[in-house]
Amino acid sequence: MAILAGWGVPLTNASIGALPTDMLKNPEIAGKLFGLIILVGISGAVIAPFAVTSISSSLGWTAAFMALGIGALAGVVLGLIIPAFRLKEGA
Repeated sequence: MAILAGWGVPLTNASIGALPTDMLKNPEIAGKLFGLIILVGISGAVIAPFAVTSISSSLGWTAAFMALGIGALAGVVLGLIIPAFRLKEGA
């Protein structure tokens, strides 16, 4: 299973890297968006295990799952609030 997961990573990384470039047609802004996507992906994977373990050990697993749900909901709300990139004509 680890081998299959490892084979899937380059495919997803290539797609994540190519999507902003194809959509925005501006390499500078696309690079910033790609960096933001990677930051969000990595920060969740680094912060969540420590936060959930801490919450579950002090308040129980129910509170930990509620915290994960609140975090996911906050991500959806932020995704809807943050305006889309708008490019000037010819940029």
